[in-house]
Amino acid sequence: MREPRACGLECVPHGREGARGVIRWVRFGKREAEKMNLFEKLSYVGVVLPTSITGLVSRAGSGEPFDAAGVDGLNVRMYKSWPSDNQRLLDEWSDLCDAHHAGTVFQSPSWQGQIARPFARVGRFRVCSVHRGDSLRAVLPLQVGTANQLETPGEMISDYLEPLVETDGEESAWHSMLGLMSRECQSSGCGSVVLHNVPSDGRCRQIVSRLCGQHGFTLTDEVSAQSGRVPLAKTWDDYLATLPGKERKELKRKVKNAKERAGARLSVTTTEPALSQELERVFRFMESSGGAKGRKARWTYRPMFRRIAAGLAGAGQLKVYSLYLEDKHAAGLVCFPSPNGPLLWAAGFEPEFAKWSPGIVLFALAMQDAIAGGAKYFDLLRGQMRYKSELGATDYALHRLTLRPAA
Repeated sequence: MREPRACGLECVPHGREGARGVIRWVRFGKREAEKMNLFEKLSYVGVVLPTSITGLVSRAGSGEPFDAAGVDGLNVRMYKSWPSDNQRLLDEWSDLCDAHHAGTVFQSPSWQGQIARPFARVGRFRVCSVHRGDSLRAVLPLQVGTANQLETPGEMISDYLEPLVETDGEESAWHSMLGLMSRECQSSGCGSVVLHNVPSDGRCRQIVSRLCGQHGFTLTDEVSAQSGRVPLAKTWDDYLATLPGKERKELKRKVKNAKERAGARLSVTTTEPALSQELERVFRFMESSGGAKGRKARWTYRPMFRRIAAGLAGAGQLKVYSLYLEDKHAAGLVCFPSPNGPLLWAAGFEPEFAKWSPGIVLFALAMQDAIAGGAKYFDLLRGQMRYKSELGATDYALHRLTLRPAA
């Protein structure tokens, strides 16, 4: 792949089987790309420095929100920290995420609350919310990132981050949020507002591009990553029929070999305390692989899931697929259920079982479980690896929207 002009190379490690890193080109200078990558990496181990923006520092640390009038009778609010003392807002946020057509665990308050922890401690976290009376209509978490820009949090480990906005009255809600963010940029000196990991077919892109100019922003819309989604058929045999001959033959051979010669079987865990035990096992598998994958499992995933696993499990937002070979744990896969099918987020396997292709066998058995449950997609999330195409995944573009105040 040829390097585009004026772009920097950024390697973003992912905790997915077979992924040593997702390499992508970003439209920043190389030093800036490395700085952004390091800034976000450090945040996952709790290291975030205070912001240098004077206007934001003076208002940091207070949980009291700044209110402003929106449009069409809406009220828009900017919280300067995580709203831990506003349980009603958090409950309504959860309900909005569950009901939203693009809602996933990554946009939920359970997940975002963990991303927020190091940023809230130093006054770098914000939550923009829109209300009609007492009803929540939209919510947009933000952090003050590198180069003093406001950006959606958790870009490296949160694959989908489209802002949650009620379809009824969404243009008015966006007008209200864009107006408040414009005033925030003017008063505090923020250089830009960046929305990460916005799906190509989401409503956010079309609405923001149409409205941003009315609030003094110019928009840069660029593809930042590709997700891999496997369209599922009604039966396993129907799904296999969609694969090219070579891939279909290999997948059937590997699954048959693992079942007949190693007694391959699948276990699905959804409740505590067994769920936390299975998560620990997956992270140990990932640590044993070493490198960036092992470091993220140890320093980021394990402490984060120790805090949120019980809450996600209680809400039906987390499960672990476990593969047994020769009556032993051979591989594990962390999954987030969604309305359209499972989101397959992180996997690891025991090296001693490598001859049985435990990774691909685990994906195949998990896919059979998803088909039996009526899933529409088997979502392999970001990164373009060969095993994804072998499973029949199609590319699904994610975008980065950068709103810059006009001169």
